[in-house]
Amino acid sequence: MPTQIGAGGAVRRALRKRPARRPCLVAVQGTITIAAAEDPALNAALYDGKTTIPIDARILVPNQGAASGIYLFKGAGNALVRAADMSGNADVLDTMEVRIAQGGNDGEQSYRLTTDFPIGGYILGTTSLLFEKDNSSPVPGQVTRGWKSVAANYAIGSTDYTVAVDSTGGDRTIDLPDAAAKVGRIVVIYKSDGSGNKVIVRVDPANAGQRIQGSPSVEFTYQWQGAPFQSTGTNWVHVGG
Repeated sequence: MPTQIGAGGAVRRALRKRPARRPCLVAVQGTITIAAAEDPALNAALYDGKTTIPIDARILVPNQGAASGIYLFKGAGNALVRAADMSGNADVLDTMEVRIAQGGNDGEQSYRLTTDFPIGGYILGTTSLLFEKDNSSPVPGQVTRGWKSVAANYAIGSTDYTVAVDSTGGDRTIDLPDAAAKVGRIVVIYKSDGSGNKVIVRVDPANAGQRIQGSPSVEFTYQWQGAPFQSTGTNWVHVGG
């Protein structure tokens, strides 16, 4: 039987700031040669419009598979060197945030690591890492999370945080992702409309052996009812409900 969560669980939790790294000067726009960095004077577009990069400036390589990360620029033609605060496996933190100081596209923006935490942890230089621009945090020091509204059945995606569900058109089913994919992940789900239709949060049928505090699903039946859900690595719990 589905579990119902009371009004006290209506989207109430303390936000935690993502683990952050020291800011980088720029974020690379494309693919950089790690072993022999391109000359910014000849390829400013690669460095987000910067024609000069100081020696030992921190640069973010956001989307280059296992080579992604934070590096020190050692001059055109020289190899990039991984920054000391991101040079080992323990330095790669789930949802870590990197602020970008300058650049035509990314200046005063933040990137965050969106690669799901793998079983056994991240292995720097082996795990394919992806940093994506976090448009939800445009102000330095601002603590925000992504928000979206859906009005149909929906499967929670890898970057979703808060999901408002409009069930005006009928009962809506929201599928939680595999609890084993990211231990500790939090997703907030709530019913945003005042209709009598239900919002049913359930374990994805592909992961039928998993439970939400012993139940395969929970239901929200009135406006603003909702709760944060957190992965334990094997199942889901609803916290603050």
